[in-house]
Order: sequence, then C-alpha cells, then structure tokens
Amino acid sequence: MITRVRLRNWKSHAETDLRLGDGTNLLVGGMGSGKSSVLEAISMGLFGTVPGLRERGLKLEDLIRNKPEPADSAEVEVGFLTPEGEEYVVKRVIRRKGATFSELRRADGSLVETESSGKVTERVEKLLGLSYELFERAVYSQQNRLDYFLSLRPSERRKKIDELMGMDRLEEARQKLGTLSRTLSREAEEREREVRGQDREALSRQLEEAEREWEEGRRREEELRREERELSSREGEVGRRLEELR
Repeated sequence: MITRVRLRNWKSHAETDLRLGDGTNLLVGGMGSGKSSVLEAISMGLFGTVPGLRERGLKLEDLIRNKPEPADSAEVEVGFLTPEGEEYVVKRVIRRKGATFSELRRADGSLVETESSGKVTERVEKLLGLSYELFERAVYSQQNRLDYFLSLRPSERRKKIDELMGMDRLEEARQKLGTLSRTLSREAEEREREVRGQDREALSRQLEEAEREWEEGRRREEELRREERELSSREGEVGRRLEELR
C-alpha cells in the first residue's frame, strides 16, 4: 500500500506532497495537470524506472522539470507498507549531471539500502512481493495494455495472477514448511537412534563392569580358599608338633 508520494521538480510538479489513505484514492484534475506523472513517480520511486520510457525514446533526465526554468535535479519519495504492515520510504534523485541517487529507509529513518539503484529496487521488490513487470502489467496498467492477461495462456495467466495476489508466496511458504517438517522428523529419528545407541552402549558398559566385578570376586574367592587350605594345613602341622611335645 502506498502511503505517501512527495515530488520535487518532477515533470510538471514543482513541489507536491500527497498523503494517501486506506482504500481507494482518486486523482482528479484536467488534462495535463500531472495525474499520470504521479503514477510514473510511484513507479520511479519503487522500481527506479518508468513504464514506456524506452518506447517513448526518453531518458531519466527528461523527467526533470523544465519550466519555467530547467531544474538541476528531480526528487521522488514514496512511502509504502509491506504485506506484513512494515512501513518504508524509498527515495530517488535524478540529476542532469551525475549518477542517480537511491536509498531505502524504514519509517523510523534507519537506513536499509543506499547507493546502488539496482540493490534498492531488488530490496523493494522483495519487501512488496511484487516485481516491476507485474507492476507495469497489472498495477500501472498503461492504456491499451489491459489485454495483457487475456493474451496469456491459461497456465501463464494463473501463474501471474497467483503472483499478483501473493499466492505463490503462500505456496512457497507451504513448501518450506513441508521441508522443515521433514527435516525435523529426520533429526528426531536420528536423535532417537542416537539415544537408543547410547542406551545400548551404557548397558554394554554396565555388563562389562559386572563381568569384571564377578571375575574379581571369583579370584578373591579362590584366594580365600587357598588361604583356608594353607591355614588348615598349618593347623594340622601345629597339632602334630604338640602331640610330639607331650
């Protein structure tokens, strides 16, 4: 959703600041009053270009205000809300001499992306879930181009409509959820096998320890029996000597 459009030296607009509300917003004015320029400015702000620019043989600097005197630069600022309700502001500055300046900020003013127009556009498309192609074909809808969807094959038309309505993102999320679910299931099975393996190892260690203790006890028993036999033998020897002394 577009929340604000601010223009400076953009085509016929010297200084224009539009605040857009929820629902449908209408631009009313006579021919040449700059209604189409506002739509082009939204396109420029979001995607760094204007529909039909090349077809009309124009350059970006041709969009800078020329009357009453040529301005050195034009500035477009567009505020928008993402489908998740986050607010951003994208700004583009076109100069007659020098490179185009682009930046994307959050509503609190913190910088998200700057310098590279391509990177700013890429980030905006990702935030909106809307490519420039779909914006041009379905949202901007230039005159005599509303037949775009009708010219597509049914499968392509369905795909484009799904993209426009965000259904492709829902399907992508569903696939990611399925992948995550399968991954978690595999990890749970591996963990269960590890635990079972650890239990067997623990039992094996306990059994080995019990066997060692039993073997140690058996050796101790044999030693005690030998000591008993030796004591019995000594007792007999002592008894015989006592008899001899008597």
